[in-house]
Amino acid sequence: MTKVVVLAGPIAVGKTAVADALADQLLADVVSARRVLLRETGAEADRTSLQTGGRLLDQRTNGRWLLYALEERLDQSEKDLIVLDSARTMRQTVPILENLSTARLVYLEANTDARRIRYARSAASDEVKRSADFAVSGEHITERNILDLRTGADLRLDTTSLTLGETVEAVVQELGLRTSWLQDDRP
Repeated sequence: MTKVVVLAGPIAVGKTAVADALADQLLADVVSARRVLLRETGAEADRTSLQTGGRLLDQRTNGRWLLYALEERLDQSEKDLIVLDSARTMRQTVPILENLSTARLVYLEANTDARRIRYARSAASDEVKRSADFAVSGEHITERNILDLRTGADLRLDTTSLTLGETVEAVVQELGLRTSWLQDDRP
């Protein structure tokens, strides 16, 4: 049965980097909430448009649009792991956890200084991050409420002083991703 890892956390904690690393190391499929938003809403690739589009899509689907995207990928994928990058609200997350029995919520966090530095570093190659500075991005209601997802997380990791490799290894170990596959492969 395909496992689903739902990444969540504030901006610039490393969600996309972790999703990409899991895709590389474990051959996971990644569902990008950003790409789903762009496809479903026709929004511009800037933070304000994406945040507005997400709110409207949440209202239109009662928060189920990410569940629908995951279900579609589960129907199409032959991979053992699908990673959602990322759920941003309780309204998006609860339907996933209630309807996909293999879904696990991973909440990443880091201190503000580390996130500010990461945000600035990645803005060079990320048009969404270039569209609004770190402080303005953090003022949006979605960002202010992201802490709501911490409580129900299956795994919480503070990435402030962890390398990407250490973060990915913690996700793999704590969620038993490799162990279950090795057991499935035994004669």
